[in-house]
Amino acid sequence: MRKKSKYKLKPVYLDAMAFVQSGMKPLAAVGSELVKLRIINHDALLALAQGRATLGDMNKLVEVGNMSEAFAHQGIGSDWTAEIRAGQDGLLAVAQRSKWVGKGLELAAIRELIEVHDAQLDVVTVTQTERAFAHIREVKRNKRARKI
Repeated sequence: MRKKSKYKLKPVYLDAMAFVQSGMKPLAAVGSELVKLRIINHDALLALAQGRATLGDMNKLVEVGNMSEAFAHQGIGSDWTAEIRAGQDGLLAVAQRSKWVGKGLELAAIRELIEVHDAQLDVVTVTQTERAFAHIREVKRNKRARKI
């Protein structure tokens, strides 16, 4: 069996300047996609609070925690690391139970995590978001992630 080559083709950009400028724009300039993202996140939180959370809702909330942690790693909202960690601990506690229903302190911590994430989304750029995704992939690939 032949060994697979590690060579990957580099993308060709027809308008390189527009690509660079789009990376420097704040994510809030994207508009409707950001609103959809916030609605999805808050709907998952509402489902958890009402006791009707599904696996998809829990995955969304875990993704919010991962993104918040990755943004804090870049220095965006790094003063909120304790609150981010508390929200992730609350998610872990909820995920370990057989029925996904949030209790008082856990829901408060998860709500604060969502608020921190929303505040981070207000100030990040598209490039910083891509770096956060890359950081999350690297952490998962190197098995440094905490399983929730």
